[in-house]
Amino acid sequence: MEKKKNPFQVSVRDIALIGMMTAVIEVSKLALAAVPNVELVTFWIIMFSLFFGPKVIYSILVFILIEVSIYGVNVWVIMYLYIWPTLALLVLLFKKKDSMLVFAILSGFYGLLSVSYTHLRAHETPEHL
Repeated sequence: MEKKKNPFQVSVRDIALIGMMTAVIEVSKLALAAVPNVELVTFWIIMFSLFFGPKVIYSILVFILIEVSIYGVNVWVIMYLYIWPTLALLVLLFKKKDSMLVFAILSGFYGLLSVSYTHLRAHETPEHL
């Protein structure tokens, strides 16, 4: 009888893939930081979830750790800890739909939700409250 492979089991090849996924997400985020209203993090998480499955969760966690090491700990870290893994889980749930329209709507919703919330919170200082 063939043993079922655990989707969360990590091999050396997977560690290299996780590193590459994280690098692509981080570099595209930093490269487009100066362009207003453009973010590719949602796009890459959707693509990597579709192609690599549940292992994208590891990449998301490493991405969050890199973000925290660059920008420090703040309120947005809490949002990152649930919004990006939730996006990956939603994509994995809708993976069977095989409709780009579903993922385009999901991407648009997440882009508005995450970017709007992050920008609103980033400008919230004691002087503005």
